[in-house]
Amino acid sequence: MRERSGFGALGRRGVVASLIAAASALAMALLASSCLAKDAPMSADLSDVDFFTAHAAALFAKALPEAKVEVKGALALSIALPGRGAESLWLNNVYSFCLRNPEACEEGLVSHVASMAASFKAPDKIERSQLRAIVRPAAMVEAADKAYARRGGASVSERLIGGLWVMCAQDQPGAVAILNANELATLKLSREQALAACKQNVAAALPPLEPFRRDYPWPGVNLVAGDPYVTSWLIFPERWTAIAESVDGDLLVAAPANDALIYANGRDNDAVAALAEAAAFVAARAQKPLSTAVLRWTPTGWEEAKP
Repeated sequence: MRERSGFGALGRRGVVASLIAAASALAMALLASSCLAKDAPMSADLSDVDFFTAHAAALFAKALPEAKVEVKGALALSIALPGRGAESLWLNNVYSFCLRNPEACEEGLVSHVASMAASFKAPDKIERSQLRAIVRPAAMVEAADKAYARRGGASVSERLIGGLWVMCAQDQPGAVAILNANELATLKLSREQALAACKQNVAAALPPLEPFRRDYPWPGVNLVAGDPYVTSWLIFPERWTAIAESVDGDLLVAAPANDALIYANGRDNDAVAALAEAAAFVAARAQKPLSTAVLRWTPTGWEEAKP
């Protein structure tokens, strides 16, 4: 089960110029493969799901010329590489992104195809060094468990807080593959050992916890981005101490997309509602929305914050 992430811009009513500039810059960041985009026709009416699915299949066939790509249904593809069994691939997330951001649809789809094609080319063998802990919504855990149950497997996951869960995944070129418990025997790890290894590896791989941009999209709100595993910082609340101290010890954090965090000082009466508004704006423009929930930091962990 593979997934690919992306994030959009933040915004607030009343800062229209900033929104337009930020949205344009981040939309351009979706251009991951100019060779694919050059010949790809712009998607037609997005209400035509069959056209969208066929268009995505054509892009995958071009990116993976050695593979057999078949349309299995609306937003469902089957991709088989020589010597490997066919794998199912769903387009629900990227299609949802397109419906919410039609002007950036083609670039987002091309980026998605390029990254997924790289992951399909990755070796099947999994190694302990590839394990990573990621933060995902409960719906992702349920989907993975349902998909893997057909083969007697399940996700390797545990609840973090609220609707957010920690999942074990395999780091692949251009993608993140959700770990199947069936693979633990190959790794010679128990479920608990795998979760510990996933957390240890992602902690070592994460860049420093610092703002990608301060006072964005308005004074007092900060964006943390630039790494596909950035939301994994939520797994380590003890490492937020310095940032919490920088905002008078009242720290609010949200994870609106798989690779984007925002945080702010929570001392104002409307701070929770304001950060929730920013989170909703990001989630609405993200290829992989995560959550609009606002969390409050404490020395012993996170608490759910309510407006």
